[in-house]
Amino acid sequence: MTISLDRIVYGSPRVPEDNTDGLMALSENLSTQDGILWRSLTSLQPMEGDTPAATRAFGLFPGPGERFVFACTYIQDRESRQPIYEFLLLGRELLVTLAGNLQPLVAVFREPALPDNPLTSPIEPAQIPNPISWTAEERRASLDSLIENDPAQMQRALSLLSAALHEQGLLIYGYPPDAEARVRLVQGLMALLPASLRPDLTFSTNRHENIATHARVVFAERSVTSGRWTADWEAQTFPPQEAQTPYVQHLQTLWTGDVDTLLEQIDQMDAIANYIPADKSLQTTLTAIAERHALNNRVIAGEEVSIDAIKAALKDAPPQGELKQIYASYLLRHALETRDTDAAVIITRLMDDDPSLDEALYEQLNAALETQPDAVYAFIRARLSVALDEKWLARLKAAALASLHIAITDGDSETAVNWLRLVAREPAAYQLSDVVHNSILAAQERARTDPELARGLMVLAIRRDPEAAEKLMADDALMSVLPNNLGRSLRELDGDPLALLQAHGIETLLAALARAARVQNPTMFTPVALEQLWAVYGGTQTLNAGSRQAAEHIINSWISDGAGWLNPDALETLLTLTLRDHRDDLFHQLTRPLAQREDFVSLLAGALHRSGRTNDMLALIAQILAVGDLSQQGVVDLYIALLDHADWDRSTLPMMAQLARAVQQSPSITVPDDVLWQLLTVAAETKDELIARVVSRRITAELENVEDDAVLAEDLRQLVEQIQWNSHVRGQLMTWWRGFARAQSLSRLQKLDKALDGNRALEELRTVVQSLTAFRKMLGKRGLSRFAEDISVAFSVLQALAESYDPTPKRTIGFEPATIRAELDARMEELSP
Repeated sequence: MTISLDRIVYGSPRVPEDNTDGLMALSENLSTQDGILWRSLTSLQPMEGDTPAATRAFGLFPGPGERFVFACTYIQDRESRQPIYEFLLLGRELLVTLAGNLQPLVAVFREPALPDNPLTSPIEPAQIPNPISWTAEERRASLDSLIENDPAQMQRALSLLSAALHEQGLLIYGYPPDAEARVRLVQGLMALLPASLRPDLTFSTNRHENIATHARVVFAERSVTSGRWTADWEAQTFPPQEAQTPYVQHLQTLWTGDVDTLLEQIDQMDAIANYIPADKSLQTTLTAIAERHALNNRVIAGEEVSIDAIKAALKDAPPQGELKQIYASYLLRHALETRDTDAAVIITRLMDDDPSLDEALYEQLNAALETQPDAVYAFIRARLSVALDEKWLARLKAAALASLHIAITDGDSETAVNWLRLVAREPAAYQLSDVVHNSILAAQERARTDPELARGLMVLAIRRDPEAAEKLMADDALMSVLPNNLGRSLRELDGDPLALLQAHGIETLLAALARAARVQNPTMFTPVALEQLWAVYGGTQTLNAGSRQAAEHIINSWISDGAGWLNPDALETLLTLTLRDHRDDLFHQLTRPLAQREDFVSLLAGALHRSGRTNDMLALIAQILAVGDLSQQGVVDLYIALLDHADWDRSTLPMMAQLARAVQQSPSITVPDDVLWQLLTVAAETKDELIARVVSRRITAELENVEDDAVLAEDLRQLVEQIQWNSHVRGQLMTWWRGFARAQSLSRLQKLDKALDGNRALEELRTVVQSLTAFRKMLGKRGLSRFAEDISVAFSVLQALAESYDPTPKRTIGFEPATIRAELDARMEELSP
């Protein structure tokens, strides 16, 4: 069985005038352009010799697309000295298969391949035998040839290899002019490389003196110069130490004088090359291989190595087989010792990808559960933080059980509680709730004699496991050892709610409140506690289902059974919260049972004021009135209380007006005097006629009962000054005052006259008093009819006098007072006393 290789034949050197580049023949699969391209990639010329075989030179040159050309040139015609060039085109895959065995390629050129009709018909492909791989014996023979069967010459070989791998490349002078011997030297260098990288050790056994090349090893005459590292074979001078590459430095550390051992180590590196990314330069790849091989040796030997190097190896290019398990086991030990999350993620990813590795490492994890279960738990937890997996969830549960068992059995109180808290806080998706539940109950017996453990267990159970919490709270022995405020709150129901909240959280506070509500103990229900309870009930604070149910149960019990047993501050806070959050339905349900309380109006006023419901407060009060929870007097009292809360701010004018209307509509309603005067003051400032008219009428009604004239005068003064701005109200006052004054006795009027004296604001009112006083004096003790008769008599007398002395045009009658008085005196007996 053979392998076919496309071939190209050239018959002249490259010259600018030749647009075919001397092309003579091509395989059928190739084009002229292919021939020109591949010729341009080589630098090779025949050697001096008397026969075509003696003039042969060989070269391996890289081309595009992971393809190579193996070239041979020779002089067929001694007279013309015209060189012939034969090329074989190979892919990397074939060269890797050859693994450094270049002899099948060399053998192709032992017979010339000159075509009979150049460029008129395709040349047949070359055939090489298959299999063609390099045997261990052949490889060892090539290396022995390189070191001349002398291990002492290995340093020379390594020097040559290092220069060849260096970016500058290697130029060899003075080597015997035997092309096949030079090929064997290159093969010897290839023997020191991993098989998969040997194709990259390109070469030219006789570089063209005028054409440069990227081949790594070139043989040339001394007339050829370049920037390469040079080796003079005749003078036995070789590249200096600075030409050494990291790969060759690693080979030197491996070299112990035993060729077979060195080749075995290189074979190990060949296995590494299979999983090292091949997208880097040759030197970079070899450096990575050398570093990995050195790391492998240290890991296998059990030496301390860099954890970062282990991580990088397992992340980028994990080793295979048993070595992979050694690496992973090494990193696993580190992860357990240091809680290294990154290491755990790397290992578990490998375990997920490799069932056999997973089985082996889980045995290691299982063994670690006996001595360091917390480390195993952290390790598995790191894996689950990446993605959920049923297998790892089961393993996490096992680790949690082992850790909790040790913590509860052998750990101190703090350790046990911390472990329980850690597991309880895990996401629900980790399915550890039953582990937490059983572990809490497992610790219950120990907690009966350990106050700190009892405290930790109780708080944790309340937060994470309400079912377990109920069992703990039913345990009298455990409850009796609960310390400090927590014990008082849950046992005696008289702890400090704020301190309980701050120390143990809202869930614990709710648990205490639920117990207090069942026995209607109001002590724990402070305003702070009510606010927390309401936040949970309203859903503004997210808690576990048990805490939410506790809040709902407490509120529902107040709706059904009444909340009257709460302290006034708590009741006011509760009503405030319902109003603030526009839960009016609940507000009315809570207030109905409270309507008969003496402090009902005070509670409503405080709640309405604190609720911030300014815009619809009057509507709310109207609803309370409509359902019968407030009387008209209660509404007025509520208005007054709300106005006091607001310091009679002018923004509450609508409520003041509503209060005035209520007073106007119900004369029987009582309103404190100070409220009336406050309303009157606001009416004067805001020029509100309605309030002024209603209030002044109610004030004047109150003034009718004032007996102290000085007090009455002062009140009248204030009233007149406050209503001076409105003529209608002043007219209303004057109408009342006239009626009031007419009902007073003459002596009272005389006193009022004195009391009103000296105050200009009251002059109009005093005029009324003075008018009435004068009228009363005029009548004296007579009745009005007698006074009328007396007026009639006086009129008759005056009329008679007038008629008697009525002057006429004809005569004038004179009047002499003394005569008239004498006449009257003479008739005195005719008069009654």
